[in-house]
Amino acid sequence: MLEIKALDIFYGENQALFDVHISVEQGKVVGIIGSNGSGKSTLLKAIMGLIPSKRGEIWFQGRNITNFPTHSIVRQGITLVPSEKGVFPQMNVYENLVMGTLHFKSNADVQAAVGEIFKKFPILNERRGQAAGKMSGGEQKLLAIIRGILMNPKLLLIDEPSAGLAPLIISNIYKVLNNIKSTQMTILIVEQDTKRILKFMDMGYLLENGRIVLQGASSALRNNDHVKTVYLGL
Repeated sequence: MLEIKALDIFYGENQALFDVHISVEQGKVVGIIGSNGSGKSTLLKAIMGLIPSKRGEIWFQGRNITNFPTHSIVRQGITLVPSEKGVFPQMNVYENLVMGTLHFKSNADVQAAVGEIFKKFPILNERRGQAAGKMSGGEQKLLAIIRGILMNPKLLLIDEPSAGLAPLIISNIYKVLNNIKSTQMTILIVEQDTKRILKFMDMGYLLENGRIVLQGASSALRNNDHVKTVYLGL
C-alpha cells in the first residue's frame, strides 16, 4: 500500500532522514521504533507532505505522492494522528468528532456515526459538550484516534500514542488500537514504548540517527540482541 524509496529529508542545512526505504502492506500494522530524535515523527510528517523531501519517492497504492500538498494526501486516504495538538482545543468533543466526518454525504450519516462512537466510548459521551483542550491528555489522545478512525482512512498514521501518558491510560489506548487492528485497517505507527509496540505490530523498522538499521517481523526484532540491549534493557 505504501512504498518509501531512498527518502532524504532536511531541516534547512541539517539532514534528518538518510536513504530511508519502507514498505507497508495492506491490512498490516507496521511499527517504527527508535529513540527520541531518531527521525520517527519526521518520517510521518514527510508522508503527509508537511515536510518536503529533497530526494526519494513516496508511493501510495501505486501512485507517486511525493511532495503532494497535505490536503491532497488526505484525499488519497491517509490520516495522521499526531503526537501533540491532536484535537481542536476550542471545539467541544462532539465538534471534534464531526470534523472527522466531513467526507460523509448526509447529516444523518454523521449523526449515526458519532452516535455509535458515543455508545462505544461512554467517556466521550460524558464529555461531549466539553472543550477538548480541557480534557486530560489521555482523553485527548483517545479523541484524536477516534476522530482519525471516523475519517475511514485507507492508511492510518499514528505518532507516539503513549507519549506523556500514565501506564494505565496507555493500556486503555492500546485496547482501542487493538480493536482497530482487528478490523484489518492498515496502520503505520511510531512509538517510543518499544516493548509495547513490538507486541502490537506485525513487522517493523528500527530507525537510528535518521537511518534504517534493522527491519523484520516483530518476533525477529524482539529477539535481536541490539534491540534487547538498547531498547528493552535485557
